[in-house]
Amino acid sequence: MPVATPSIKHQNVSRLGSKVLLHGQDFDEAKVECHRLQKLHGLIDIPPYDDPYVIAGQGTIAMELLRQTNPDTLQAVFCCVGGGGLIAGIASYVKRIAPHVKVFGVEAYDACAMKKSLDKGERVVLSEVGLFADGAAVRVVGEETFRLCKELVDGIVLVDTDEICAAIKDVFEGIFSAESFLMQILDLFWNPRERYQLQVSKST
Repeated sequence: MPVATPSIKHQNVSRLGSKVLLHGQDFDEAKVECHRLQKLHGLIDIPPYDDPYVIAGQGTIAMELLRQTNPDTLQAVFCCVGGGGLIAGIASYVKRIAPHVKVFGVEAYDACAMKKSLDKGERVVLSEVGLFADGAAVRVVGEETFRLCKELVDGIVLVDTDEICAAIKDVFEGIFSAESFLMQILDLFWNPRERYQLQVSKST
């Protein structure tokens, strides 16, 4: 992983039993070191995104999404883009099952390798990438992911750091609101007296 990887990420990976090596300033530099160690020690490299099986695995998210929504009324799906594996998998499934649904990628302005690649019609290598969205900060997208995205993705939306922060805030506030509501329901369920009083107040 890159040296700038948030500690909460690499510490949790280590906690699950993996050995984490921090190397390089971004994903691409870490990837080069990964390949060096692979050849040196005869290790097996599992691609993070540019592999048909990995793409298919990430595409199962789209299967869950369409099961939890009504595909007939669903208009669009927005997906974070780094190397392109997630959106390639999601777009492949969505366009097969519900071809009318639009699939849009979302990239940071300073890490928009897919947007520039799609605009140019070939993979573009960025000279540098911003690291705020570290999980999606790659200089060049995958070969297979680009091929699929060029065929299936309807467009790319670019966002800045403030918009990313606002989205994170919205998600957390939504989670806490849902948790608060759930706790109220559970509290009424486990406290019959309060539930009875609530029913009486409603009837009166």
